Amino acid sequence: MGFGFFPLPREGGSEVTSAPADARQVPSPESAPEPVAARGGDAVPSPERRPVVLQFSTGDSVTVLGSGLLGRNPRPEPDEVVDHVVIVSDPTRSVSKTHLEFGFDGDAFWVSDRHSGNGTVVREPGQLPRYCEPGRRYHVARGTRVDMGDQFVIIG
Repeated sequence: MGFGFFPLPREGGSEVTSAPADARQVPSPESAPEPVAARGGDAVPSPERRPVVLQFSTGDSVTVLGSGLLGRNPRPEPDEVVDHVVIVSDPTRSVSKTHLEFGFDGDAFWVSDRHSGNGTVVREPGQLPRYCEPGRRYHVARGTRVDMGDQFVIIG
């Protein structure tokens, strides 16, 4: 099992009363590019797989090399096995307890919304933002910003 990640809370955090203005303009899943198939184990890692650094809006970061869960208090399902459990401090509670899942298909990194309350938006450089349909995997390139409620993470 991987390690937990405990970022420090942001100063001056405010309550979220509605989605950010730009999130309301995100294309629906029907108009977004087709995501990869949902669920199932990670592909066998290649020996040259580079770790991914998750850089949080809080200023903290964590390095991952396998599958994992991310949220305020992420918990795997009873028969689910993950390599990393990443805890995000979110005083506004806009990030769900288990907000998203991540992993690798070969060397490609993916994220999947776990039916979170405030949803997940993928913002790849040079692309339109994509609202993530819960339970579907979306490949994300390095440099992509992933919005989760009032927080975000940059995939590095």
